[in-house]
Amino acid sequence: MKNRRWFVSAFVICAIASLGPIWAGKFLPLTDLPQHIAQISILRNYSNPVYEYGRHFELNFFTPYALGLLLGAALNLIFPLFTAAKILLSLIVISFPLSMYKLLVHSDGDPQWSLLGFPLAFGGSFFWGHLPYLAAVPLSFFCWGLALKFRSSPSPKNGFWLSISMLLLFFSHVLPFAISVMVITIFLLEGKPGRVDFRRFLPLAPAVSILIIWLLGFNSRSSYQLPIVWQIGWHRLFEMPQVVMGIWGDRIAHLFFIGVLIAFYLFPRRQKAGLFPFMPLTLILFLCLALPFQISMDINYVPQRIAVYLFPAYLLTFRRAQAFKGRQAGALILMAVLFIGWSGVLSRRVIAFNKEAASFAPILEKMAPNRRVAGIILDKKTPIPSYLPYLHFPAYYQALKGGTFEYSFSNVPQTVARYPISQRLTPSELSYSWDQLFADPQYDYYLFRLHANKGILPTAGRKLLLQSGPWFLFERIPDF
Repeated sequence: MKNRRWFVSAFVICAIASLGPIWAGKFLPLTDLPQHIAQISILRNYSNPVYEYGRHFELNFFTPYALGLLLGAALNLIFPLFTAAKILLSLIVISFPLSMYKLLVHSDGDPQWSLLGFPLAFGGSFFWGHLPYLAAVPLSFFCWGLALKFRSSPSPKNGFWLSISMLLLFFSHVLPFAISVMVITIFLLEGKPGRVDFRRFLPLAPAVSILIIWLLGFNSRSSYQLPIVWQIGWHRLFEMPQVVMGIWGDRIAHLFFIGVLIAFYLFPRRQKAGLFPFMPLTLILFLCLALPFQISMDINYVPQRIAVYLFPAYLLTFRRAQAFKGRQAGALILMAVLFIGWSGVLSRRVIAFNKEAASFAPILEKMAPNRRVAGIILDKKTPIPSYLPYLHFPAYYQALKGGTFEYSFSNVPQTVARYPISQRLTPSELSYSWDQLFADPQYDYYLFRLHANKGILPTAGRKLLLQSGPWFLFERIPDF
């Protein structure tokens, strides 16, 4: 009972600390997040004539990227757009340890190890802003736990809930769904030597059938093809720890990762016997090393994304051991202290990023609604440790004022709010150089970000409306 009080206290403290980086400022340095916030706004205001979204977009709900965005749109019915997005991110972050708790309960592990879910939530995919993927990962952990429960008690009720959860996972993101199908197959093959009873796999059948239908339809309708990028090498093995709990190249994140490992090894544990407990970990490690870097326009950084599954798969190789109260309490305290410190570092970075990004607000205020915008972000980075937080910042214009912009995720066929096929830009059209884009007469605004304007040459038919810090807003002169 005392150990449980220690765990609950540590969990609550970590849950509160996890909110800091999300609520420390209006803008978050998460690369793809502006695109997903724009998608949420389109879903929420599709029929609202003020935004004119219905004139530019079609809605596509039969796609494995819909669930997280639909939840964000539902929250936006109640809360302002940015608040809804932050509530969604908060729910996703807290669902990491909660789903790991259920997984560890059904795998005979120690549920207290679920505290590792807090730092896992702030891994590489968080800072890339992969919102649908982030929403799907804890749901996949939950599905793994249901599969283990179904394996030990294959009742119709357990099979039904596993089937429903896998359907929800498919409509969240295709990559966690595919990984979970493979991991759950390993679970269901374990335990009964001899002939395989294929009835055990029936709960997977509805979701796998939907996947096949979607793949056939997508391949027959899509002309949006990109070459697969492999970039295979042993360097991936050394990159994995850098993206599991932080940002690639971030030294503080490396130190935090080492501290988390120390905290985990303070927990009492016993190694499971046999080969099957190691097979999910072997599978995840193989996928991290062997899969392409980029599969399609919307699924890139594949090995880095999959790295989030390494730690949960590793936990499946252990079972709980007899508790040593002092050692266990020390592990819980160390984990809470480490995460509070890491959350504080991230929160300070978000505050600093918002001071830097404050110059974007006058640009937004100056822009008229429902225009066509070309985002020309030549300076995508920031001194604050992150990836490319300004890359998709023009999407905030579309989210708040309607209209369209490029480059938009709406060009990708499997996006929820997408352009009609006749209006989508092809990959070759998306590869315009910035000067070609600046000369393109189809846009109303041309939004630059760079720290010196010496690279912007005067162009006929364009006038500078406003410069705010590194932002330069040009307008096309009508009828020029």
